[in-house]
Amino acid sequence: ELSNFNRTYRKNKWLVDSLLFPMTGLLEAYRVRDEMKDSAAAGIGEDVPLAAAKIAEFESRWKLLHSAISTNVDSYHIPRVTLDDGTSSNAIARIFETINNTGVKLSTFDLLVARHFGPGCDLRRMWDEMTEENPDFELFGVDELEFVEAIYLLKTANNGQEGFSADEILSTEAGHYVASWDLMRDGYVKAFSFLRSVGMYSKRDIPYGPMLMPLACLNAVSSDLRSLGQNVFQDGIRWWFWNSIFRQVYRDGASRRRFTHFHALKELCIGKKNWDSIPVFKSDLDPAGQNLPVAEQLLRSIPGSAVYKGAMAL
Repeated sequence: ELSNFNRTYRKNKWLVDSLLFPMTGLLEAYRVRDEMKDSAAAGIGEDVPLAAAKIAEFESRWKLLHSAISTNVDSYHIPRVTLDDGTSSNAIARIFETINNTGVKLSTFDLLVARHFGPGCDLRRMWDEMTEENPDFELFGVDELEFVEAIYLLKTANNGQEGFSADEILSTEAGHYVASWDLMRDGYVKAFSFLRSVGMYSKRDIPYGPMLMPLACLNAVSSDLRSLGQNVFQDGIRWWFWNSIFRQVYRDGASRRRFTHFHALKELCIGKKNWDSIPVFKSDLDPAGQNLPVAEQLLRSIPGSAVYKGAMAL
């Protein structure tokens, strides 16, 4: 097909007669122009040469084209920032982030990749390989930013902090993300398995998406809770999971709750089975302040709402 196209439309004589100049000839504009003119003016065999007036018209149009190109392309100045080998990675990241402010908006994960990119730390490649091996991450709506936020959540201490910022995620050493990557992956895999066990099979089935992060983080560290029996662990998770759904705890302030609930769940599952002893759960899941929906209320639940999804899963 390409050969037929070239025989028909890329003949120099046909191009000159049609007043066309191939874009592929722009880098050597003068040479290609002269070659086209010579071909159009030469009569080979039964091929009749083009009239001089037509060739002159082609040359006039070519001059206009070349003038526009030489003015707007050849003379265009492209800014550049030159860095020597001694430039710190932090400075490089800051320059990259500053220059890119006027371009395509980058997510925190994109900036994290750029800030820490180097030998042994290609977070984008790690994410692509992991999600290619396990499509459940896409199926349950876990993106790359949520994943690194979950890793950051693992390192936080329960000292009254109720969240974290993008700056905190970006300032964390790359080694922490690399070292905890497989641990967090396994935590999410276990969380996906838990969701399936309770009748939730994709992102659209989950009543509150932010609940997945503390669930995955708790599963990631569960092997370190030495005093914890498997039954106690599962009972604690299920107690928190269904109470949070039917009391609609994650309806407001989901970002803060996924942080505080992770630390409270660790306390609950270690052995404090009485939720009333944990301040976070006492305020969030107090039955005196928030009555669980009765059967009649469940029947009136709006399709697609968190309570409706919870009832359908059950």
